[in-house]
Parts: sequence; C-alpha cells; structure tokens
Amino acid sequence: MRPSIDDLLPVRLRRTTLRRADADLERIRRRMEAVDTHQREIQTLDRQREKLARDLTWIDYTLIDGQSVDAQIVVEHGRIIDLIWKKIQKTAGKYTIRNRLDLPVMPKIKRGEIAFHDVTFAYDGKNPVLKNIDLHIAPKTTVALVGRSGSGKSTLVKLIPRFYDPKSGYVSIDGQDIRHAQLYSLRQQIGFAMQGSTLFQGTVLDNLTFGRNIPMQDVEDAASAACIHDTIITLPDGYHTSVGEQGAQLSEGQKQRVALARVLLQDTPILILDEPTSSLDTESEHSIQRALETIREDRTTLIIAHRLHTIQNADEIVILEAGEISEHGKHDVLISANGIYATLSAQAV
Repeated sequence: MRPSIDDLLPVRLRRTTLRRADADLERIRRRMEAVDTHQREIQTLDRQREKLARDLTWIDYTLIDGQSVDAQIVVEHGRIIDLIWKKIQKTAGKYTIRNRLDLPVMPKIKRGEIAFHDVTFAYDGKNPVLKNIDLHIAPKTTVALVGRSGSGKSTLVKLIPRFYDPKSGYVSIDGQDIRHAQLYSLRQQIGFAMQGSTLFQGTVLDNLTFGRNIPMQDVEDAASAACIHDTIITLPDGYHTSVGEQGAQLSEGQKQRVALARVLLQDTPILILDEPTSSLDTESEHSIQRALETIREDRTTLIIAHRLHTIQNADEIVILEAGEISEHGKHDVLISANGIYATLSAQAV
C-alpha cells in the first residue's frame, strides 16, 4: 500500500508544510483577485472605448469616411485620446493614410496657397474619380466647387488634408508637397464643417472646445457668428447642457451650427465647408452667409455648394464634371458662357 504523507512526515513538519501551503494559497488568491480587478478595469476601459467609437465619427480634424481613417478621438471631460479604430482601418485597406513620424512637421501655413498638380485619383486604383486636375487657389480667396452628384467635389477637398493620396500628381500648400509632412501638423491647420457633422455625447461646451482651454468670450463670439449662441443660452443649462448621444437633443440645423462654431474656434488658415447652410431656415442661412463673408477675409476657403445662390460672390467658381474641371471663373462670366454652370443655375431657380 502506498504510504500517506502522515506516515512519511513528522507532525511538526506536516504542520509547517501545511502553513506554507496555506500561505502560498493565500498569495495566489490575492494575486488572482488583483488580476480579476485588473481585468475588470480593462473591460471597463474597453466598454468606454467602444462607446466613444459609437459616439463619434469625425471630429472635424478626423474624417471616418468608410475608406480612409485616422481616428483621433476627442472625448468627454476634456480628455483627448488617440484611438486607432482597427476594424475600420482594416476596411480602409490600402487607402488608409498613415502618419510617418520620420517626416518633418508641416510649417505654419502663412499664405494658404493651394495647388493641385496634374492630380488623378481612383478609389479602386483603376477607375479615376478625378482626372488630371490642375487647379491653383490663390491665398486668402474663396473658391466654390460646383457639380452634379458624383462629379468629384468631395473627393477633391479630401485630398487637401490627405484623407487620400492621389494616384498620380500631388497637392501643395504654400509650395510644399503635403505628402512630405506629418499628418497631424497638416490637419491641425485646416478647419472643416462637413455635411452631417456628428456631435459626441457631452455638453455643448465640450463639443465646441474639444477639451481645449478657450476663453468663454471667444466661445460665445464663435457661437454668435454661427447663429447658435441665442439658442444655446435658452437651453436648461446653457453651454453646459448635455446634447445627448450624437447630439440627439438638438435639431439638425442646430447641430450644423454648433459644428460651424467649432470650426470657427479653430481659427485655421484654410477652411473647407461642405454646404454650410444646409438644414437651416432661410433667416439663419442669411445670417450665416453674412458671418462667413467676414470670416473668409483672412483665410483660404473652399466651399462645396449645392445651393448656388450662396456662392455667387466667390472669388472663383470651379465646375467639375465626371472628375474633370469643365469650367471656372466668376459667377457673371460663367452665366454668360451659357455652359454647365448656367444650366445648373437655371435648374436651381
């Protein structure tokens, strides 16, 4: 018969062994509890990150476009977290533009001169959406992009912050090829107000400042310029009112004006607006148009326009047709030319 431990060990040694075993078990138990606590903390953080990913799509520096993603997520309570959204990046495939820290920082944009040098771009690498685009945008001018749906307007402006890179040719700002600069240093100098701008769950102030320490007077001035200040101060807690998930507590027009105010606070030398007055009533549209006239004076502004009456005073109007520039010039000149712009203008009446 196999001897037991009681037969082999003296009583004192058995007791010592058991005490050591109990101590070892206690240490293991404490370690397991620590691991469990750590795992719960990780799970909580993961849930918070998932919630942030649901709450935000693009934060006016970062566009989640379904093809190209660089997800810099600005979150509640003024904290800024860089979150790589791996699932969407995987979807993005080879069109995802990645930051390269070995590149120099983009110099401060002083003039805002933008040039497209024989640019061709195709989402699938085969069928061009933009074809041989040569376009010069003079510093501190306003250029409106006009064209039918699918003509390439949105794609063209997305090349400026490098949400995509051209298949051939390149884009330059103040004479520098933008491919040769770090992404963040480029994008932080470009302001965006895109159609359907998404707000994140937080207060109105959170959505305007993105956690930056901005004087309240500057915030109110930007909100007034975007014709949203008077609405904000009527909310239950004013600027500290929660907007709800994806801004659910605000109307579409109010969300768009908050997004516009947010862009104005960035005070960037280049401004890109995608139909900035859509979802607005006529009175608010006129107010914002007047504000934009002032705002555009000291910066280069590109406007994607569908309501053609809003861009008649642009310094230049560029008409895109099937990915190519078909016409460009001032409103009166283009109307007299009786081309595509004149046709679109007549249809808009």
